[in-house]
Amino acid sequence: MHELVELVAAWRGLDRRRTVLATLVKVEGSSYRRPGARMLLGTAESGIGVGVISAGCLERDLAARVEAVLSSGQPELVVYDGSTDDELIWGMGMGCRGILHVLLEPATSSGVEFTFQVLEEVLATMSPRRLVTVYQGPRCGERWTDAREPVDGSMEEQIEPPLQLTIFGTGADAVLVAEAAQSCGLQVTLCGVGEQRGWSGPRVDMISAAEGALPLPEGGALVVMSHHFHNDLAVLGRARASSLSYIGCLGPRHRYTAMLEQSGWGDDPRVFSPVGLDIAARTPREIATAIVAEVLAVLRGRQGGPLRERLAQENDFALHELGVAAAS
Repeated sequence: MHELVELVAAWRGLDRRRTVLATLVKVEGSSYRRPGARMLLGTAESGIGVGVISAGCLERDLAARVEAVLSSGQPELVVYDGSTDDELIWGMGMGCRGILHVLLEPATSSGVEFTFQVLEEVLATMSPRRLVTVYQGPRCGERWTDAREPVDGSMEEQIEPPLQLTIFGTGADAVLVAEAAQSCGLQVTLCGVGEQRGWSGPRVDMISAAEGALPLPEGGALVVMSHHFHNDLAVLGRARASSLSYIGCLGPRHRYTAMLEQSGWGDDPRVFSPVGLDIAARTPREIATAIVAEVLAVLRGRQGGPLRERLAQENDFALHELGVAAAS
């Protein structure tokens, strides 16, 4: 389930008088999460803890601050400095060496209520929303979504809806892809011609591959894996006319080439066949993991390579820019 869905679901059912919202509003250096990460924390009796701010380094200390924030009724900005050798900080396990600024606010505050209105709108419309949150100064806790510019001591963010994935296929392998994608927070719909088993999530039973309901969300993804050549061909034809950002086609390259030859289509750069990142996947679950990883990479504008190589490229680029600046 997507983190936004979890937070909104918890928000609707919790006792807000005993709950605090923690928001990561600023990061200097490295951090497990980026600004905009949120967590709902309740009193020790309530046991509420929904969302993640860090990799487990800060949550206990944040929970210990809940009672004080509720008692004061005022927001509190907490700064965790992992760039120092302070014994207390390293006792928390902060290995990223970054400086994290976390805003704690009573859930009954107008700013927190406004935030969750925005989150609910994002999920209802499946459209991104801009949100500015003030975390310092006399206006601390104030929010807005209109065209007003950010102020000093504020965080501007673009809250994105869950990524959307349609899977065309009714086999056990399609269910594994659906489960893997759903565990990563994607909104998944399983579609197919014929009976589908083993999937309790959203599904569309199609009369034929060429007509009827087939969710093709703008900017979303489709994986075609029915193992039926002509059904896959018909769905690919519909997908090519859509505004999808990713189209994956299960099977060897020569199968997709045969589809191009039979249909007379030119190649489409949105189509990935064979589908999935090259992780030497062998089992059905490994193949599902490779497929979902490629979907995430493409929808997020990445190549899907090792992070250490990306870091090396960024460092090389930074050094090049410094050299250019020094020479000019």
